[in-house]
Amino acid sequence: MTGPGLTPQQRLTTLAATIAAAPGDANTGLPYTYLHVQAWTRATDTITRTDVRRWRHEQNDSGYEITRRLPDLPGTTHR
Repeated sequence: MTGPGLTPQQRLTTLAATIAAAPGDANTGLPYTYLHVQAWTRATDTITRTDVRRWRHEQNDSGYEITRRLPDLPGTTHR
């Protein structure tokens, strides 16, 4: 896939060239949307994680959202 000695830009370009459509990408025209986001943030030496799952029904604009704070992870110390 990506060999040693490549620059970060070369690695990303190589990986991007392998992206293909997944079966779920072809499901359009459905009456709902689903979004799942995981965020990792670091302001100190601790990494905080949040998990958000959101559903929305297109016909009546109703929806549901679940937001969870996942356990913190110890960060790395660097400059």
